[in-house]
Parts: sequence; structure tokens; C-alpha cells
Amino acid sequence: MASITFAVKKQASNYTFLMYNEGGGSAQAGVVLETPASQSDLSPDFIYAYRSAMLQDKRVAVIGMEEDNYYITIKCFLAGTTTLDWSYETPNIAYEYADICVLNNGNIVAYWVDYDDENPYFIILSPSGGLVQGVTNADTTTGDAEDEDSFSINALEDGGFCCKWKYGSGTGQRASIWNANGTVRQTRLTVEGSNEPSPAFQIPAGGVGSISGGIIMFDASNGYCFVYDPTDLSEIADYVDIGRAVNYVYTTKLSTWDDKVAMLFTSATGDIRGSILKDDETLEVDDKLILASNEVVDFIALPDGTFLMQYVDASTQYGQSYYILDENLDISTGPHIAFTGLTSNSNIYIKGCAG
Repeated sequence: MASITFAVKKQASNYTFLMYNEGGGSAQAGVVLETPASQSDLSPDFIYAYRSAMLQDKRVAVIGMEEDNYYITIKCFLAGTTTLDWSYETPNIAYEYADICVLNNGNIVAYWVDYDDENPYFIILSPSGGLVQGVTNADTTTGDAEDEDSFSINALEDGGFCCKWKYGSGTGQRASIWNANGTVRQTRLTVEGSNEPSPAFQIPAGGVGSISGGIIMFDASNGYCFVYDPTDLSEIADYVDIGRAVNYVYTTKLSTWDDKVAMLFTSATGDIRGSILKDDETLEVDDKLILASNEVVDFIALPDGTFLMQYVDASTQYGQSYYILDENLDISTGPHIAFTGLTSNSNIYIKGCAG
């Protein structure tokens, strides 16, 4: 497997975009943390706002469901603001969740499981919101996809992207790989997993370890991950320890790392814990207690080499606050209030971004 060598320097964050999604059209909010800070209700069009991704010019694309007809809608916000730049709607209804990513060529891929036939589909948009490729079935055959918490799309370092979903009442995981131009690279394959998987994630390709550049597929309920080649989904490593068996893994890379992936999870005892996996399959941080009696909502790597952890406070049950963690997953500052005026429970599995 070819590797990409690159150098990354620490830099200050231009801005950080967080999301708050209560669902049902009552509280879909976006906030920019840096001064001058801004907060905006992402409605009236969104009944759900799912996930976001940052474009190369620092605009933010958010995928959600339109309030009146439940159609998949992508909104793009101007850099450093919650001011709408453009909006695109496709006449398809998401089954429950949706995801979005930005490719190396600047195009945007919106991804969902369709309500009508429960197959995973994507479209490709240009950075200005024009349609590049119409609705495409990521399953490449026929399927019985389930979106739920394991549903994800990830841009790959070579320019392509990986689609992942659960199938068959949550009994397994499948994935397919696509090139930047929307042609299939690897048709649907069944990959290792369980009833409690989590989104896929590519390990940075700049390291020299055995799983450098591979795509992680989690078997979260058993505390393992499996790693696959981004060209053909052949297995690179199996039963790699992630530190703890949980229901869900929040994963990101530190912007200054070439060879490590950071993970947070809410344990069975209701605590937030974390691990750091190196590309040689060892854990640099193993199941560290970060915050007792709280639940993770979002986990973002910041350009200055730290992390932002958005969480649900055990006393209020609202995901309005965040901590800053250092590169060892120790709390650096916080808690900080991100949103104001919201009094509804925040759904998990949202995704903010920073750059």
C-alpha cells in the first residue's frame, strides 16, 4: 500500500464550528466559537441537522433533512460565520442519519440511507453547490442497509472516499471505496464488525507502522478494531485492541500527528474515557478516565494540536458545553459554554469541524 509523507505544523484555529441537534425541528443550531462569536438557528429548513465538514476555503457544509418534505438538504455557511452561502436539496428522504465529507479536489460528498429502499446513496456537489454527480448507490448491488450510529463517509488521503454502513438488522458491516470522480474503486464488501460498530476512520498515512494509512472498522462492543487497505478493502490487521469495549467510538487524528489516532467513548458506567492508538498497533494512552458521569457528543482535532470535546452534562443533559484536551487527552481548560438559550436534549452522533 502506497503511503503519503507530509509535514504538519501546529497553527492557530481560524474558527471552530460546533453543532447542536435536538431533532424534530425545535433546536438545530450552529455556533462559531472564535471572536466575534456567532450562533444561528440552522432552521427553518432543517428538521434535523446531522453532520458537517469544512471546505478548503474554511466554509462549512452541513447535511440535514428539510422540515416540510424531509428531503436531504445541504447548506453551506460562509467562512467564520453562521451566514448561509448556498443550499442544495435532493428529493430523497434519509432513513435516520446522514453524513458528509469534503474531498481533496474540493468537491462535497453527501451520503445517506434512503427511506424508500434502505440502500446507501451519495451525491457529489461542487464547492459552489452545483451537482457534479447525481444519486449513486454506494452498495453497488442491492442491499438492506441500516444507518444508525455506524453510518459514515470519509475522504481518503489519496483523493477518494469510503462509504460504510450496517446491514441485516445490525448483524454486520459493509463498505465500498470510490474514486474522486465518482467511479467505484472497490465494490461492496462485508467487513468485520458486530451489533455495536462505529464510523470508519482512516489512520494518517505519514507513519511507518503496520497499519499506517489503513481504514479502521470498529467492533466497539468487543473492544477491537480491524484495519483495511484503502485501495481494495483487503484486511491489514485484525483484533487490534482499542482499550475498552463500548457502544460507540468517537475518533479523530491530532493535526500534528502522522502516526496516531485518538479515541473517546462513553463507558458502561457513564464515564468519558479515551485511548490513543499508534500505527504500530500499540496504545500510547490506554483507557484513560477523562470525565466521570458525562457523555461524549462530539470530538474534534484542533489545528493547534489540542482537542475539543463537546459533551452532555450529567446534571442538565444538554450538549451545550465543551472542554479542551491536550495531546495526551488530559483536560486543559473548561468547561466552556458553547450555546445559549437551548433547553432541549442534544442528540449524539453530530459532527462539528475546525480549521
